[in-house]
Amino acid sequence: MAVSPAQNSESRQGLLFTCLAFIGVVLNLRATLPGYLYSDSKLILEEIQTHRYSDWHSPFYRWFWGLWTRILPGPEGITVFNIGGLWLACLAIALLLRRKLGWKAGLFLLVPILPGQLNLTGTVVLDTTMNVFFLAAFVCSLLAAGATRERLKLRYIVASTLCLTATVLTRSNSLFAILPLLAVNTGLISPLAPSNRKRLFAFAASLCAVLLAGPLLNVILKPSHNHPIISLQVKHLQQLSYYTQQNRFPGTWTAEQTHQILHSCEKDRAWDNDSFWGHCSFIARAANQDDASRRATGHAWLKTLVTHPFGFFVSSLPTYKVALFDPTRPIMLFNWGMPDVKIPWQDQEPWDKSLHERHKTFIESGFNLEFGKPFMGILLSCLGLVVCFVTRNRLDQYDRVFCALMASGIIYLLTFLPINVATEYRYYIWGLLSAEVGAVYCMASLSRSLRFNFSKTAFPPLIKGLVAVSTALVLTTKLFSYPQEVRTFSITPQGDAPARILYLREEIDKFWTDAFEGHVDAPGWNLSNNEYVSGKNSQPLTMTLSLPYQDAALGYATGPDYGSFRVCEGAGKTCQTVDAHSATAGEQTLILPGGTPPLGPVFTVKWVSLFFGLSLALYLVLLPGLLRAGRALVRNQRPQAS
Repeated sequence: MAVSPAQNSESRQGLLFTCLAFIGVVLNLRATLPGYLYSDSKLILEEIQTHRYSDWHSPFYRWFWGLWTRILPGPEGITVFNIGGLWLACLAIALLLRRKLGWKAGLFLLVPILPGQLNLTGTVVLDTTMNVFFLAAFVCSLLAAGATRERLKLRYIVASTLCLTATVLTRSNSLFAILPLLAVNTGLISPLAPSNRKRLFAFAASLCAVLLAGPLLNVILKPSHNHPIISLQVKHLQQLSYYTQQNRFPGTWTAEQTHQILHSCEKDRAWDNDSFWGHCSFIARAANQDDASRRATGHAWLKTLVTHPFGFFVSSLPTYKVALFDPTRPIMLFNWGMPDVKIPWQDQEPWDKSLHERHKTFIESGFNLEFGKPFMGILLSCLGLVVCFVTRNRLDQYDRVFCALMASGIIYLLTFLPINVATEYRYYIWGLLSAEVGAVYCMASLSRSLRFNFSKTAFPPLIKGLVAVSTALVLTTKLFSYPQEVRTFSITPQGDAPARILYLREEIDKFWTDAFEGHVDAPGWNLSNNEYVSGKNSQPLTMTLSLPYQDAALGYATGPDYGSFRVCEGAGKTCQTVDAHSATAGEQTLILPGGTPPLGPVFTVKWVSLFFGLSLALYLVLLPGLLRAGRALVRNQRPQAS
């Protein structure tokens, strides 16, 4: 039987795409194996070694990783799955779209090396595994979209739903992000469920199956309960306590503890402050003391959120701003030992150090870090959705699946506004990955024969609302900042004995910040190991510090060789003398209390109004204006064409 030129071209494309993906997998694995174990991953690996389960991390992820350790013990197996799954998914997308996109389908093989994607491919965190499950569900939806037999299409949809279930079992807040793909899957079975009622029933049944999978798995695995929801409730109560300047935690607190809650525990970057090991660990210990304390914390949390919905929105913006624009730990190539964890994989070395260094150089480049920030995922997906709807008179089934993918990435990143307890880069990588896959599709599907759709109904209301709200939230978050209190301190040695200043900064664990956060002017002082030591001719050390009305902490060394010094704030209005002389060497901290932040109804109304105003402007003015401008452009081109 003769092979048509089109079939011959598809075969050549498939062979080339497969070879490129194979090369990508091999290079990626050689650069990162045996895999980098993050602290949480080491805890999970210890659970695998000791045959235990805990609900502090996903029990499903621990079980799934445990399956891989039967083949390759340690981090190697799950690393191969994460890297191989990413490349194979991109290869599958390219192969499925050969007929529609031709050679341009090969652009999907660039996705694993686009900004942000190489940052974590070799790091063993559940987020990279979740991405593979999400991509697998997406590929199954594409298979269903291209299937011609209804029974085969139904099998692909069931497979997609199973992969989406694994996604939610790996990270629970992805539940909201899977909704667009579930909805598209329901639309793909329209011949089997022709009425809207039957399609709605199919959607609800799929969602219920996903929701029930978690409790069922917990019954089977029986994980120990660590009540992780408490960390979220504590974070919310802490940020609202600072925002309202009133202790929102239940129970009895000392005056010192209440002062800390209002003036030193709220940190937008260091969520660990409120954890069991953090600077304000007394909060977590009190909230998680027993069932009664957990119930009281839950009731206080719910009551506070209901009575302060706008305050909760505004007080969540600082952490969300860090998450979108300057997330912590964008690169996890470090390895550290954990004293309480005893596993053979405490410190890993890359198998191919030369290739690893090239990999490290790329992901540390300014290009990769700047264009790989999470907010780019929201904006890129919004742009992709707009392009998709205005460059097609009608979306085909592939278009719908890709639009669902981009919508899922947006929704996933939006969920971190209310439920964010940390700002680590790994949490947000799905939003960027889905955006880059969608952007490649939008670019590759553009052609000269495009028929633009600038009608008033080009954007469905849900899509238009999602684009407007998410773009408005990004802009509001970028502009947001808490009022800052500019404080100037001076430190003057008293007598001939030296003073040794260890740090002057916001009161927070030293691990999270620099020793001296502001501008330091220290004439005559010696700087050694990031510490200032006064000399005989030292003049006052001055430092200007900008804080969101939080306490400052001055750390100094004590011992028989040190004398006293005088600390003043402002123009000498508030001064105190500190005696650092003691019989034995040590360290002390002097707390310098901050003021009361000017937060209130006016501040809340300002930022809530900005967000809603931008949302309405985008929904009612800018997006319809784009369509009007497109219609005008088309009308102007018609006479020229004739």
